[in-house]
Amino acid sequence: MSQICINVPTFRTNHTIGLEVTLDGEKHVMNYRVEAIEWPEHLSPEERIEVLRTYIRNYDDGWELVNIGPAGDGVIPMTFRERTDLVQQSLGEMVKEL
Repeated sequence: MSQICINVPTFRTNHTIGLEVTLDGEKHVMNYRVEAIEWPEHLSPEERIEVLRTYIRNYDDGWELVNIGPAGDGVIPMTFRERTDLVQQSLGEMVKEL
């Protein structure tokens, strides 16, 4: 999947961002979440990696990890994209038009 970078209004973590993308006249809805987990300074690098692994493994299966941001201020941001079936999206749009 190709990627572009866009600015979005200020939002809080643990909320869903919905984007409607039109590609060659066909609309697709994409949902993203930015989560922030605590990143305690006292943990070793190995322990920090394990914190990330555990969080990602236990995350909702309906979402896939797309980015891990830079750690700062005791937290690390992660972006997840909702797993979707483009065929279902297209069918959903067709139903809306009926």
